[in-house]
Parts: sequence; C-alpha cells; structure tokens
Amino acid sequence: MANESKKDFNALMKNNKDMPKIQIIEDEKTIAIELQKRLLEEEGHTFISKGTKNIKYYVKDFENSLIDL
Repeated sequence: MANESKKDFNALMKNNKDMPKIQIIEDEKTIAIELQKRLLEEEGHTFISKGTKNIKYYVKDFENSLIDL
C-alpha cells in the first residue's frame, strides 16, 4: 500500500469495505496444525504459544508423557 505511514488503520478496521473482519483459513498446513493441537488437547495436553507473527505451539511438560519403546 502506498502512504502507509499516513493511513489510520484503526479507522480502516471500522470501515466495512476496506478490510475483512474475519479470516478464512484455506492453508492445509495451518488446518493440520489446528487439528493436531485439538487432538492433543483432547488427550489432556496443554500448550505454550511463542511468537507474535509466526506463532509456534509447544506442548507443555511433554517429557512426562513420553513412553519407552
């Protein structure tokens, strides 16, 4: 976008025609991550998220759930 430093992005968010309010996720990689996260949460695992733009999820205390093979 041109002149980004002069634009009021908060005003653009309130304007219905310029920016979408929702985001449709179509990326297969993102969908797979969300599915894996949901399945692990159903098993009782908790997550730690790190990052602001590239959010990565880590299973908290995963060492306690490991089994010997």
